[in-house]
Amino acid sequence: MERRNIGATALAVGAVGLGCMPMNWAYTTSEQRGDRSLRAVHAALDAGVTLLDTADMYGPFTNELLLGRVLKERRADAFVATKCGLLVGDGHVVANGRPGYVRRACDASLRRLGTEVIDLYQLHRADPEVPVEETWGAMAELVTAGKVRALGWCAVGARPARRGGAVFPAPGRGTVRRSPLFRRAAGTSPGTAAAPGTPRGAHSAPGTVRVPPGAGRTAPGAATGTAPRAAPAGPGPGPVPGSVPGLPVAPDVFDGTIRQLERVQQVFPVSAVQAELSVWSPEALARLLPWCASRGVGFLAAMPLGNGFLTGTLTPGGGFEPDDPRARHPRFTAEMMAANQPLVAGLRRVAERHGGAAAGVTPAQVALAWTLAQGPQVVPVPGTKRAHWAVENARAAGLALTAGDLAEIAALPPARDSWD
Repeated sequence: MERRNIGATALAVGAVGLGCMPMNWAYTTSEQRGDRSLRAVHAALDAGVTLLDTADMYGPFTNELLLGRVLKERRADAFVATKCGLLVGDGHVVANGRPGYVRRACDASLRRLGTEVIDLYQLHRADPEVPVEETWGAMAELVTAGKVRALGWCAVGARPARRGGAVFPAPGRGTVRRSPLFRRAAGTSPGTAAAPGTPRGAHSAPGTVRVPPGAGRTAPGAATGTAPRAAPAGPGPGPVPGSVPGLPVAPDVFDGTIRQLERVQQVFPVSAVQAELSVWSPEALARLLPWCASRGVGFLAAMPLGNGFLTGTLTPGGGFEPDDPRARHPRFTAEMMAANQPLVAGLRRVAERHGGAAAGVTPAQVALAWTLAQGPQVVPVPGTKRAHWAVENARAAGLALTAGDLAEIAALPPARDSWD
C-alpha cells in the first residue's frame, strides 16, 4: 500500500487507516465480538494498513485492550493512534484536560496497549475549563519523556452551526450543545430495531460532552510542566489562515477549531488533525484542510464513508439498534436516506467505469479514493469490525480517480438533513 507522511516529522503510515471504535463502542453493539474484531485488525494489517485509531473512552478501555492483543504479536506492523480527554460516565461523557489526568491517562493507555510508546497521542476534546495550552503542554511532556512520538488534535464533532445539533438543557449543569450523533445523555427516545443482516458502519466519535462546573479546573499557579506556554488568543475573530478562494465560507465552529490549533502550535507542533471528511460532509475542505496542508500537518479523515451510508449497503427504513447513534441522526431517517440516494448512485456510476463489481470496485472504495484525492497528507480512517470490509477499504488505496471522476462527484447534490 502507498505510504503517506503526516506531520513535520514525516511519520509514514499506510494511505488508508483503520478506525477501531465500532469494535467496542456504538454502531450495532450486538455484532461486537472480540474474535471477529481481532480478525478485522489482522486482515487490515495484512492488507498494508498501519494506522490503527482508537481511544481510551471506546468501551471504555476495552478497545485499547483488544488492540493490545494484536500489538503483542505485530507491534512493528502498526502505527498506534489513541486519544485522551474524554471520560465516560453514566449516560454522559465529560471532558477532562487537566495535566495530571493527561499524564495518568497516557500511562494507562500504554499499559492497556502493551506498548512502550504511542505513535500519535490525540486530544479527543478540549476541556473548556482548562486553558488548552496547559493540556497541550502536558501532552508535549509525554513526547519529551519518550512515551509518545507525536501529538494530534481530534476535531470530530466540530460541525457547521446549522448541523451542530439542537441545544439541550442539562439539569443543574447549564446548557450544552450536543451532537446529533450522540443524544443518549439527553434522554431522547430509542430508535427502531435493527434489520436483519450486517450493513456497513463507519468510524465516528461521540459528540455528547457534558462538562460540570469546576470539572477539569486548574488551580491558580499549579505546575503544568516545562513546555513553553503560548499567549491566549487575541480579542477579535479576524480572518482565519488557510481559506480557499471560491469555496463557501467555513462555519464559525471551524474557525474556533483553527484558533485553538494556532494556540497549541505555539506550545508544541501539531502532527495531525482528525476531523470528519467525506463526499457527504466536505465542510473541512474550506479552511481546516488547507490550514493543515499549509503547515505540513497530517489530516486523518474520520467517517469517510458517511457512517456507512456511502457504501450503498444501508436500506432506507431498515432501522438501527436502539443504541446505534444513527437511530437518532437526522440523515438516517427513512425519508432522508431515500432523498440522499443520488450520492450513492453517483459513486456507483464511477465504480462501474472502473470495472464495478466484476473488478471488485465498490461505491465505498470510490468514496475513500475521493478522500485520498483531497491531498497527499490525507489519510482516511474508515471504521469496521469485519475483516472483509477492512480488506475492501484498504484496496481503495489502489484506486486512482480521473479528473472526470472527481468532477462528476463534485457535481453530485449535497447531502440533506431532516431540517433542510
